[in-house]
Amino acid sequence: MVYLDILLLVNFLIGYFLLRAAARLAGADLGAGRALAGAAASALSTLILLAPELPGWLGAAYKLATAAAIVLIAFGFKGWRPFLRACVWFFILNLGLAGLVLLAVYRGGFSGMQVNNFSVYINLSPVVLLLAVLCMYLLIRLLLALFGRPGPENLWRLQFALAGAPPVELQAFYDTGFFLQDPLSGCQALLVSWPGAKNQLPAELNDFLREYFSGGSPLPPAGYRLRLVPCKSAAGQRALPGFIAASAALRGGRGAYGGDGATVVFTDQSLRDGQFQALFGSEFLHSETKRRKSTCTKDG
Repeated sequence: MVYLDILLLVNFLIGYFLLRAAARLAGADLGAGRALAGAAASALSTLILLAPELPGWLGAAYKLATAAAIVLIAFGFKGWRPFLRACVWFFILNLGLAGLVLLAVYRGGFSGMQVNNFSVYINLSPVVLLLAVLCMYLLIRLLLALFGRPGPENLWRLQFALAGAPPVELQAFYDTGFFLQDPLSGCQALLVSWPGAKNQLPAELNDFLREYFSGGSPLPPAGYRLRLVPCKSAAGQRALPGFIAASAALRGGRGAYGGDGATVVFTDQSLRDGQFQALFGSEFLHSETKRRKSTCTKDG
């Protein structure tokens, strides 16, 4: 007998912890809302256990498709490499959890196993299942705490607001070799990936950036003060659109910084395979920037 409420609740919690663990291993950004949505999708996907038996190829295709959908819901699509990286880690963690549970079944002599459509239901206590996934999650946290992720001090949360629009919050990377500045005001600038930020931007700004990066010459939306900022990269030099932020704030391992007058420069490229949505340099963190930010006027 399968208890539907226990099936959904247990798999919801398992999916949540597995997605959290996959995010840490893949170096991906996972907000609480997306984690909960992915966990809900993971729980609902287990209802295939109650469906009539499908052909083997169709059952396997369903498992692969739902796994990809769960990762897409949780992490979003920020490029094929980060998407596939998250999928692989989520798949490996699911295999590891299955191994732990089967080991418990083998050692404990449990009965009541049901297999259907590549889904397994074991008549185990929900506490045993949750302890298994929690042990996996804590083990990953322990390994990351001991060995660390590359450059954890470089991970920051950036929040900025443009022209009265709702604040945008992104994951930013601190690059000591990044020196982008607004040539008119001389104030600090930060680089934002439009593909990674457009879901949080107003429609009129997205329309402007879409036409600009398509080679057009659109007029900026009303209230937005446009800056064309020269930027040199491996692909050559180009002028990128930038806008003066009404407010900008950074929070990270080295403290916090908040101020105004920053120029938000948009690029149509993903940054570091989509792992980060913004780049900034030492100008944001230097104490002299804080003292002289009042001299950087909003109009340049």
